Amino acid sequence: DFRIYLFSDSVVRTCSVPWSLDNLGDRFSHLSNHCVQEQCEAYGSHESPINLINFKRFAQMFDEGQLQIRSGTGFSAAVPPKCFNELIFPQIEEMIRDTLLALRETLELPENSRYSSMQAFGYDFMIDADFTVKLLEVNATPALSEDLLEEFVRDMKVVGIERYMAEQNGNPDLAAAIVEEHQSPQPGRNTLYQIYP
Repeated sequence: DFRIYLFSDSVVRTCSVPWSLDNLGDRFSHLSNHCVQEQCEAYGSHESPINLINFKRFAQMFDEGQLQIRSGTGFSAAVPPKCFNELIFPQIEEMIRDTLLALRETLELPENSRYSSMQAFGYDFMIDADFTVKLLEVNATPALSEDLLEEFVRDMKVVGIERYMAEQNGNPDLAAAIVEEHQSPQPGRNTLYQIYP
């Protein structure tokens, strides 16, 4: 039983100073890692106290024209409407599904295993000037924004433990209801939703 779930919200980590090709050695302009950015004098002066924007706010900033994508030759053309939700996020979803399916043989337990397992992964992406998403790395021990933690843990418990226990205790209707509830993102709240199968 190999299932892939995606949490409907996450965070964008930003740099403290504008991106530029003029100084490739400027770590504060090119590396958004928390441990790098917290050393910058301008840290937290743009987004939250810790240079984070959640996906919903990031999408809103795109839609309202508050963001410009910069390339080595200057700013890109106008940002398409609903750019994040219709262009960027589908690429993220596809890359997550594809990478985990590529690792399925390694991740999946044998069919006759007495055990069941679940694993949370964290993905780091970058968006280029053409709105193409690039996969940077996959983390087996992901960091999660504190304001998303409670909802994430709640849904991990439901889809990973409660569904499994319902199946093991002979309650297929409850297990099916849990699966059905998590087939797509739920309006108005952050949820894990199934992207495979």
